[in-house]
Amino acid sequence: MINQTKEYILSVFNDMLKTTSMQKITVEGICRRAQIAKSTFYKYYLDKFDIMNYNYQLVIDTSIKSRDDYTWEELFKAILDFMQAHASEMRKSFETQGINSFNCFMYNYSYNLVETTSNIVRNGYLSPQEAFQTSVFCHGAVDMCQDWLDEKFDLSSAEAAALLVPMLPPSLIVLPPRLLPDRQAN
Repeated sequence: MINQTKEYILSVFNDMLKTTSMQKITVEGICRRAQIAKSTFYKYYLDKFDIMNYNYQLVIDTSIKSRDDYTWEELFKAILDFMQAHASEMRKSFETQGINSFNCFMYNYSYNLVETTSNIVRNGYLSPQEAFQTSVFCHGAVDMCQDWLDEKFDLSSAEAAALLVPMLPPSLIVLPPRLLPDRQAN
């Protein structure tokens, strides 16, 4: 029953995102459309940004976990293909600002993916230099995704993905991207 309610609220949120900007979506609006009490919403989500982030974590984790043999280039292409297929919703998500913004979520998600890959494949954490390079890469990649969605670059998803790979920290390019098994969204 818990997962059904959580998924129902998520479904209502996704329907709203098709026609409404993130700035105009409110917890009250989600609750009204879902015909639930605010207390029910807060039982599953902290706020509208939490549901937005859960939504994209679920989608990206599910698509990544559909294969266990991605190269970085294939992974980046799969993420860009998803973003392109859902461009309207993604653009609305990128409009969010501040600590709970979609940009912050995508940065944290990307950084954690690289860090997790290092832990799984090398059985070790990122060195201070790799952590610095990964942070720079992730900030830039997130901004690039937004610009790419806004068609500031005349590149296919495959071309953009191929250009991203050499920007990874050199010691990590050769590692296959991995997620921890318990990383799936609840």
